[in-house]
Amino acid sequence: MSPKVVCELARHLDHFVDAILDNLRDPGDAHPLNQLARSFSSKPRNDGELVRFLVGARRRHEKCFLRHLKNDDKEAEKLRRSSRESLGIDKLASGQRTVKRMDSQLIARMLEVGFVKNESAENLFDREDVTAKMIFLLLMGAGLRLSEPLQLWFNDVVYLTFGEEERCVPMLRHPDQAETFLVGETGTRRQFLDRLGLPPRKEAAEKSLRAYWKNLDLDPSTNQTEAFFFHTSLEELFSSYYNAYLDYRRRLVAIRFARGECQHPFLFVAKGEDHSSGQSCIGNPYSYSAFERAWERALRRIEARFGEPIPRGKKFGTTPHALRHAYAQTLENAGIVPQAIKKAMHHRHIESQRVYTEPEWEMVNAALSKAKTEFQALSPSPN
Repeated sequence: MSPKVVCELARHLDHFVDAILDNLRDPGDAHPLNQLARSFSSKPRNDGELVRFLVGARRRHEKCFLRHLKNDDKEAEKLRRSSRESLGIDKLASGQRTVKRMDSQLIARMLEVGFVKNESAENLFDREDVTAKMIFLLLMGAGLRLSEPLQLWFNDVVYLTFGEEERCVPMLRHPDQAETFLVGETGTRRQFLDRLGLPPRKEAAEKSLRAYWKNLDLDPSTNQTEAFFFHTSLEELFSSYYNAYLDYRRRLVAIRFARGECQHPFLFVAKGEDHSSGQSCIGNPYSYSAFERAWERALRRIEARFGEPIPRGKKFGTTPHALRHAYAQTLENAGIVPQAIKKAMHHRHIESQRVYTEPEWEMVNAALSKAKTEFQALSPSPN
């Protein structure tokens, strides 16, 4: 049978079993219907069954739009649930709606106290975790993915004039095909990194060095595109940090070079040691794990300051990617047309930005409540 027919039959079976269970006073654990329900909700019983789901996941993965975002293990779990849990016994309502974007109050608190290490310190870099905060500003203010700041070179932040206004503009340049934009260099970034003995970060074997790169909508003649801050205050704050960060970065990379390791062009650098080996990683390219630890520390600082627990996870809008959703929703709320949002998000297809601008329940509810109030005000009184 085709998947469509199977789903239709499963739906009828669900309704049939529900109707019978509703008419039984107490079927008990030994009742055949309850045994059937348990068998539908059980885990795969053997390796062969698990392999079958993984093969199905791979086939679904290969045929799916945006397949680069899919995870085979998660797809296998979805197939298992759809094929073995059609009775729906694990689908109880939680009362918690999924939130995609980060709450504006939490964003404000992250900026205010999240990255403050020592309030009394006079030196900026002793007082704040500037590296993590700059990345936060790029995620929130310019809508970047977490992998993209890790790809930036120290010269990828430029100042451009639009009309009479000077803007601080991070440039997203292809990690191996774009030019270096370094004085005296004419080759590609890959060629420059090859001379240093480094691979592009998207191809790095070391986990600490690896940073992924999406297929962004780049200018084909230059292999680059701009990232624009929507809020002027966030742009100015990032610009002030950037100018101070260049000297800070230079000193840390010099420490790395003194250890006998090569210099590198990446903007964001680590200051600490490798937690697995205990070796110094001062001056090394900044990693995902370093930011994840900084992110968790920021959430804990906010909890300590305001005395409120912060739920963790994607469904609560408290992950770094929730900032990209917040950026897109800000553009949507400002009335930016979808084609411009697509460009600002660096998507190749107009459909890709819709998941970011889809209104959440509170926005739908507010819009309906407003419309209801306005409608009632215009309606004639029954008296």
